[in-house]
Amino acid sequence: MITSTTICRIFTVDFFIGHPFCSSLPHYSMLMIMDTLQIQPDSTWVWAAWRHTIQQSPLFAGLDDHVLDQALLSLSARIREYRQDEMILRTGDAVGWMGLLLSGTIEVTRQDGLGNVFIVTRLQPPSLFAEALVSAGISASPVDIRVTESATALLLDYSRLVAIDQDHVWPGRLLLITRMMQVLSRKNLLLNQKLDIMSRRSTRAKVAAVLLIEVAEQGRRTVVLPYNRQQLADYLAVDRSALSRELSHMKKENLIDYHRQVFNVLEPAALASYV
Repeated sequence: MITSTTICRIFTVDFFIGHPFCSSLPHYSMLMIMDTLQIQPDSTWVWAAWRHTIQQSPLFAGLDDHVLDQALLSLSARIREYRQDEMILRTGDAVGWMGLLLSGTIEVTRQDGLGNVFIVTRLQPPSLFAEALVSAGISASPVDIRVTESATALLLDYSRLVAIDQDHVWPGRLLLITRMMQVLSRKNLLLNQKLDIMSRRSTRAKVAAVLLIEVAEQGRRTVVLPYNRQQLADYLAVDRSALSRELSHMKKENLIDYHRQVFNVLEPAALASYV
């Protein structure tokens, strides 16, 4: 029996994509329909809609279209959509890939023996994630990676980047290996920065350290933090009510002013005295 699904499968991908109805659909809807009909799109089309974002990433920045396509094919790149609150990776999961966040927001968290959750970092496009885990050869994830805002990610096979056999030699590979080393080095610096913040004994000292770092990185005294109150409390490993109380005290002392996630550092020198 010939079904409509069978008929659809005999069309070429170019015909399917070029149809007026299909071409007007969002990229993710096209992928879902093609997956349902078991139509295999050309790989370069799958990531074509995200090409600009991919080329803005620290790993692929500046690569021309041809080299980028070769790299993505060689790394078995695939697009994955995630819903809000979906877990990308759980503690204990096997890790064999790394991801490039194309849209949305994700959080990397750890949980201690008492069940307390601590935010390691919060990532936005075009950030890489899980690359430190696969590069370290860690077989089971020590962290959770959760979607906080519906996300799209490009998943990459890390083993194909570092493989030493001749079958995995392709244009731009050595450049990507060099960039991966730079990404990992920067991530190590950020980890040391986080450890420095966490070494502060008081809530005020932790807040001061975070704000001064953001002032230096954003180049102005008015900065936007990527965390709401609960997320900031989790990031600093302090109680939310204690954090809110300390922020209120610092505001009354004219050290800072704030509204939600926007902070104005009024007295940087005074703030530095607490760090």
